[in-house]
Amino acid sequence: MDKRYRLAIELMFKNGLREDEVTSLMVKDYDANQSTVIIRNPKNHSDRIAYLNSDTNAMVKDIIGDSKDGYILHTRTGHRILNSMFRRDIKTLCIKAGYPKLHAHSFRHGSAKYLLDHDVDIATIQSHLGHKSIATTQRYLHIGMKQKELVRGLFDAVG
Repeated sequence: MDKRYRLAIELMFKNGLREDEVTSLMVKDYDANQSTVIIRNPKNHSDRIAYLNSDTNAMVKDIIGDSKDGYILHTRTGHRILNSMFRRDIKTLCIKAGYPKLHAHSFRHGSAKYLLDHDVDIATIQSHLGHKSIATTQRYLHIGMKQKELVRGLFDAVG
């Protein structure tokens, strides 16, 4: 897999970034020493910081030198990747990997679910995804009647 798309998937899954956030990341907003990148002008209009693990940080360091337009994620010629091309390429990678139902946004949902499965509280997941509303985060986590009934059942057992 192309290292640029591997980085994109890492950012969407490990950092919960939206596809347009990944394609909009700028080299000037990346801090290699702090292992961070600022996500500017996201959907909710509140800039936030993504903290990169050491592998993801190394991947960013590896590709930013080839950027001609100042974008972290870029084409082979060094220019910004268009969102439509990005979505198509990620979908193609998912199909080739044997997961035809996955698409770029699936990695963001997977990030939220992974955190929930590892006992991270919903407020932290909300912050991680950059959601303004906890209700949006709940939709990502597919918290439905089964989970709500489980909670009710737990409290029914309390005298």
